[in-house]
Amino acid sequence: MPGDDGLTELAGRLDRHLARATLSLQGSELFATALLLEHREGSDHLDALHCGHLPPLAVGPGHEARELQLPALLPLGFSSLDRTPSPPPYA
Repeated sequence: MPGDDGLTELAGRLDRHLARATLSLQGSELFATALLLEHREGSDHLDALHCGHLPPLAVGPGHEARELQLPALLPLGFSSLDRTPSPPPYA
């Protein structure tokens, strides 16, 4: 996905898709939690965007797991409830 805001754009597209699908359900709600990750070729890190999912875990070389603290957005499908701008992906 081109551009530095690829994950933010993807989250927005997924959110709009769920909002459109909800309209066809006549009163039902659809939402999804997601942790979106992007690995850029030639890089040794991931960009992450946390959309209401459980916090991600990082597993170290000794197989110890630790919870990563990422800013969290609302789950996908709920963006109309939040008027604050989306944070950039965490690198």
